[in-house]
Amino acid sequence: MAVRGNGHSQFEKQLRKMRSENESLRQRISFLEKMSEFDEVTQLYSQGYFERRFTQELRRAERYCEFLSLVLIDMSSALAGQSSSAEARAIKDLGQLVGHTVRATDILAKLGKNRLAVLLTETPKEGAFQLAERLNEKITGSSLSEELQGLKEESLNIGIASFPEDGAQQDDLLQVASSPLNSGSSVLRGPE
Repeated sequence: MAVRGNGHSQFEKQLRKMRSENESLRQRISFLEKMSEFDEVTQLYSQGYFERRFTQELRRAERYCEFLSLVLIDMSSALAGQSSSAEARAIKDLGQLVGHTVRATDILAKLGKNRLAVLLTETPKEGAFQLAERLNEKITGSSLSEELQGLKEESLNIGIASFPEDGAQQDDLLQVASSPLNSGSSVLRGPE
């Protein structure tokens, strides 16, 4: 009986150890998942997080017959010739500026190298254009960091698309919002 009891005790120790290791792994996975939600440089939401939320918000808008607008902001032309560290600071500063302009319910993320995306929940296209106007006012009317000074002379390219007006699929909305960015047309322009 002593052997059997000792074996049972060993089994319980092993089981406790494995449970502890599993809990430690769960916590680590949770931490890594949380870290993957954010862009390392800007601390904005990451592209992967944005794509997941875009899918969720589009489904929600469709289910409840609500509007959803997408705003893509590209600052590549304003950052042409900048060093990679200056580009990183500029996109971070622009992210902060946009972050202070959007609502808490909106989703602001970094997409690619010099592009931001904003999902405006329960917002028709007119609301997205109003956001673009507010951004223009902030850029032209305030003192900007050194990295963002180029936005006062260069144009900040913004593309806008809205559900359901511009499409019902994520790819459709991304394509419509990307069109002005790819053609070089601008919604926002610094003072002439």
